[in-house]
Amino acid sequence: MTDGSGLISDPDTVYVNLLENQAPVANAGGAQTNKFANANVILTGAASSDIDSDPLTYAWQQVDPATDLPIDDEDPTKVTLNNPTSVGPTFTALHVPASTTLKFQLVVADDPYGAESAPAFTTVQINANRAPTLANPSVSPSTRTGGTLTTIQVAQPANDADGDPSSGYSYQWVQTNSSGVACSPGCAVADVAITNATSRIATFTAPNVVAPSSTLYFRLTVDDGFGATVQSNNLTVSLSNRNPTTPTFTWRSGQDLSVLNPTNVYIGAPLEVNATSSDPDGGTLTYSWEGRPCGGLGESLGCLLAGNNDSGYPGGFCRGCPSPTTPRCPVGRRSRCRPSAPRTRTRPAAASGSRSPTRRAARSRRT
Repeated sequence: MTDGSGLISDPDTVYVNLLENQAPVANAGGAQTNKFANANVILTGAASSDIDSDPLTYAWQQVDPATDLPIDDEDPTKVTLNNPTSVGPTFTALHVPASTTLKFQLVVADDPYGAESAPAFTTVQINANRAPTLANPSVSPSTRTGGTLTTIQVAQPANDADGDPSSGYSYQWVQTNSSGVACSPGCAVADVAITNATSRIATFTAPNVVAPSSTLYFRLTVDDGFGATVQSNNLTVSLSNRNPTTPTFTWRSGQDLSVLNPTNVYIGAPLEVNATSSDPDGGTLTYSWEGRPCGGLGESLGCLLAGNNDSGYPGGFCRGCPSPTTPRCPVGRRSRCRPSAPRTRTRPAAASGSRSPTRRAARSRRT
């Protein structure tokens, strides 16, 4: 040193001990739990430090929980980290069928020297994907007979608890037994073809049933688009089969069948019987005729209407009798039939919904 007068001091020596650059210490943050699908997960390395107070760089990556090696790109649990070189990268929790733990590694380095820390690890537990919530399905119309176009549907579900949009849901209707087990083909009452079975609203045509009432069952399964499914309650669909209306009869006689509902039917005259009925369920009707004795006439009317119950009536020779609209016989007159083929005359077929057998009244011998 030199003072103001120019005098110089004796020299002195100062020693500075320089330390080697120290590697930083990584801290990947505490374990995180109870994360649901679609949740935004934030990792943080903010607690990492460098003893030399050097600026830090960050390198995050997902690793295999068992081996700590980088996870394979094809692994279904692999997530995409947003900005993996930042102090706090983020990712969206994925959909997993069961609770799953993901593991992440952080390595920090000091800048500009590049000394790297030992790896630090943290974990994130993801809950199982949650299924949608489903209302009870419904059916319309309220009355379902054979041939009725029947609609089965469920109300539009809301987004599920994980926020999965209902627009991405898939649907599947199946016919089941009363226990909810899929049965088609081979369901007890009848197998039906479901139209739009993969839609929220489906239809089928109600089958014709023999019993007065029968029941079909259906079930709907909804998938959230990520593998979580929910099944509806069993939908009960009742079918009915109502009796046809009571037949009404008209009778025609005369040589040209021009006499409607005659008081008497004369020997040798043709006779046409028309029965009309309808099915309130819209079904196709079949007719079965049966001849029965009328009052004191004994077997004569039975002979007249015996034979083929659907259309023709071959019988035997019968005596004349009052018409079936006045089923009684004159006192003391009796008739019997012989199983021989009388003359017949064919008439045009009746209109749909009726049967009109035409039969010529025949003469029999008195016994």
